[in-house]
Amino acid sequence: MRVLILGGTAEANRLARTITDAEVTLSLAGLAPPPDLPCRIRVGGFGGADGLAAWLQDQGIDRVLDATHPFAARIAANAALACERSGVPRLKLLRPAWTAVEGDRWIPASSIDDAVQRLPFLGRRIWLAVGTRGGQAFAGVPVAFAPPFDLLVSRNSGGEAGHAKIARARGLGIPVLMIDRPPPPIGPCVPDVSSALAWLCGAATSACDPAHTAGNR
Repeated sequence: MRVLILGGTAEANRLARTITDAEVTLSLAGLAPPPDLPCRIRVGGFGGADGLAAWLQDQGIDRVLDATHPFAARIAANAALACERSGVPRLKLLRPAWTAVEGDRWIPASSIDDAVQRLPFLGRRIWLAVGTRGGQAFAGVPVAFAPPFDLLVSRNSGGEAGHAKIARARGLGIPVLMIDRPPPPIGPCVPDVSSALAWLCGAATSACDPAHTAGNR
């Protein structure tokens, strides 16, 4: 079986290391590949949905595991469309969103553009944690991105690795402008690596619950 993993996350790397009974290609969009992965690495884009569909057919791919970042909406949409056109089964691995707990002071934003519009009214010294590409949208906002901070701006990426900043803001009493995730493509969706491996082995998968995956608080 030939499997394409659309990566860029810790979950994708775990899948690439765990799947040993298939021919695996890990696709990265311009990122340096992690060391010592026991699979083929492909770096760069496919040329949109049409290019990916053609590549899937040319390479004889049997399954696609979309383990891209929750905010990689364009890649996820292209993968869904390409797999529909080529007839290749696809699964979206989408880690659960963070949820607010006691002591959190979250201000919801529906998108990065919404956060940019609201930012000048919420803080003057901003802790910006939205990724390199996301940060470009804030370049012209008249605020200081330097301590001491009075607001954290974060995407609701989920996962353990990025949660430290949320806990730190809670401890300091700093409000968080929390940006909602874009909705995932329609189709099967699981929250973790073990469920993705079960799907790959032919086990049944659960349908994607929009209330759970789109940024449930």
